[in-house]
Amino acid sequence: MELGIKLSEVFDSHVHFSNNKFEYSGEELDPSPSLYPLEKRNTFVLALLSKRKKWLHPEIRNEEVKKICMEGNGGKPFLTPIGRRDLRGAFGVKLHPMLQGIDPSSEFLRPIYEWCQEEMAPLIVHLGFSRRGDLRFSDPLLIDPIASEYDFPIILAHMGSSRGFLWEKSKMVTLKNDNIILETSWAPKEVIKDALDEFGADRIIFGSDYPFRNPIEELRKVLEIIEGKKDRRLILWKNAHYIMEKRR
Repeated sequence: MELGIKLSEVFDSHVHFSNNKFEYSGEELDPSPSLYPLEKRNTFVLALLSKRKKWLHPEIRNEEVKKICMEGNGGKPFLTPIGRRDLRGAFGVKLHPMLQGIDPSSEFLRPIYEWCQEEMAPLIVHLGFSRRGDLRFSDPLLIDPIASEYDFPIILAHMGSSRGFLWEKSKMVTLKNDNIILETSWAPKEVIKDALDEFGADRIIFGSDYPFRNPIEELRKVLEIIEGKKDRRLILWKNAHYIMEKRR
């Protein structure tokens, strides 16, 4: 299947950005040199809340991200106190409650949410399935108190369900809270179709989770489902543009 679109018109909202080589353990990426790394104007630079201070900077090595995702941290929380200075230069924040071992409603995270609110900065949250970490914090309903209290954009990575697990709960949270946006990587086609029918294209945003997923395959998946030009524009770049416009 030919993509039939200009890659310059695709905004990938979920990328682990690095200039370092990533070692793959499954299918290799499409070798097209024109795809990745994307220009920085086509990516969000996020602070990843972590025990390791250097993880707060965008030049974090992909190998280190992979190591944590594959090996976990022995059930110990990753988080240490984080201040506003740590967030300087970041466009938003990524939260992975399972790997970081923390409930999204924890008071520990309150300063982060206050910063996001003041800046209207997006928060990307990984909920739903994860092979590693503490699954007590995988429930999409855990983000509801935050989405209800604040109105900054909250992007549910993998549509809050990853491979389809817990999708009904993600739907509940999205139905209740207008500031919830659903990101497409890892989500099965039927979940994306259901999200499109339930919420429309303006609540969905494209992401690949590169380099953990093949961005070409993730893009093809979305293009096979989203046929209308208007909906494609919204999902592939315009919704991301709206988030950028709201950022203070």
